[in-house]
Amino acid sequence: VGIGHDITAQFNNANDVVILTPSFTTSLENPRAGTAQKQIFGLGPGLHTVTVQGWDVYNNVSRKSTIFRIPEGQGSIVGQGLFNFPNPFSTSTTIRFTHASQRPFTATMSIYDLHGARVIERPMQIQDMQTADIVWDGLDEAGVMVQSGVYQVVVQLRDAYGSTSHVSGKVTLIR
Repeated sequence: VGIGHDITAQFNNANDVVILTPSFTTSLENPRAGTAQKQIFGLGPGLHTVTVQGWDVYNNVSRKSTIFRIPEGQGSIVGQGLFNFPNPFSTSTTIRFTHASQRPFTATMSIYDLHGARVIERPMQIQDMQTADIVWDGLDEAGVMVQSGVYQVVVQLRDAYGSTSHVSGKVTLIR
């Protein structure tokens, strides 16, 4: 890493810059990708913006921003942004949602058909920070393939303080 070519994060357009380079880990699946994690203290509840900047080996800079929310009080849990990929799917899909909770917490994924009948319910422990992934193979509780169609996904979240939230969305299965 050259001088001034660290991976950096800037919060809420403030002058303070957090260096992420020491915590960067290259992806084993894709040498052009990786992750960096660092706990940030001192941000209050509400919406915040983070801008991350990094350099590649050809001296090209890339800068991306995102908005995130810190919930009110330590007992709050916020889930949002449920989507799945691929969508539509035929054999399996990954259902992803974002959250702003201290980890770990429990989640129960329920999938319903358009008549409101529950197809499957799956409790789980979520360990991931910020996003969580759940894979659904298109099977019901009995292990039988469900029919093509649109299904409602509801994920109920519960943290260690007893606070609950939910996220929901639709998935489309094509056989």
